[in-house]
Amino acid sequence: MKIAYFDLHKNDIHEDYSVLPKRYGGAATFARHAKQVLNNQNNEFKIFAMEESFSSYTDLDNTNFQKLSENDIKRLNNFEPVSNLFPELINFDLFMFHHDGFTINKHGLKAKNVYWPLVSNSSCHPNNDLLLLYSNNLTCFYSSNHTKVDLFKIGVNTDKIFEQRIKEPLVFQCTQHVDTFGSIEVAKECLKYNYKCFFAGPIFNSYKLLDYIDNKTTFYLGQISQDEKINLYKKATFSTFFHKHETPFNLSLIEGFNYGVIPICVKNTFFNSIIQEGENGYFYNNNFKEIIDKTNLKEMQKNCFNTAQLFSKEEMIRLFLLAVNKNLNIY
Repeated sequence: MKIAYFDLHKNDIHEDYSVLPKRYGGAATFARHAKQVLNNQNNEFKIFAMEESFSSYTDLDNTNFQKLSENDIKRLNNFEPVSNLFPELINFDLFMFHHDGFTINKHGLKAKNVYWPLVSNSSCHPNNDLLLLYSNNLTCFYSSNHTKVDLFKIGVNTDKIFEQRIKEPLVFQCTQHVDTFGSIEVAKECLKYNYKCFFAGPIFNSYKLLDYIDNKTTFYLGQISQDEKINLYKKATFSTFFHKHETPFNLSLIEGFNYGVIPICVKNTFFNSIIQEGENGYFYNNNFKEIIDKTNLKEMQKNCFNTAQLFSKEEMIRLFLLAVNKNLNIY
């Protein structure tokens, strides 16, 4: 099967599709792993995106990418037939994208259009053949007369064998830092109970997190590499998710699970669906001290690891191919 993935960069931050990304979100996570797994299965997965999305490509990455110019994006947004821009797509089976209300003009081509929205309350263009939702908590407006709908999952790199790690009494939160993510509330709890916490990720909207960084108990690392993030996951006992908004999915939580990091979450849509209190995480309700004093944390590491296996990149691709075959019958 031949798949072309289009990223027209309609967001402020470029996705990074390299094997060793400098930063990434859900779109890049799917496309990066799909390219890696499917191309190893004698399929072809080619990414079309702006040059900035390939800026950290190394020899680990294969050549299945095409840089889009500003003019290419303008022509695609103006609904020009994609074959006018890229004649080689005549033999492709799927066109994928994650942009609200968008579709590819596939006039004269056999390919099917697959849209998967990144956020809730988006709209699926009626010319799209399949709508893929990565969470039951995600809502999207679509025409059932024209578009089929199915579920799959976002997946991450997961270890195959559980490793019991000696953890440090440490909270690690790697997110963007804005009011709706509750980082200041986490910092206040850690300062109050003298529990070490490392924050990583960009600070936006003049958020005052740095006012709560004392470099003794709380630390701000800025934007870190993937390797640095993994090393901190391996050390940390807890991760924190004090979100003030509904959350259809959280990639950082799944990544932490793989390394036995125990999440402390507010009760929220996605967290409610995945956290089993006292088994693979805890719900926060002004009980931070009670949680960090728990004694069964070592036993919970394996439960967290087992939960991560449900969101492996292999499981993501398996569910993706299952949905494509069931609804479009082309694989």
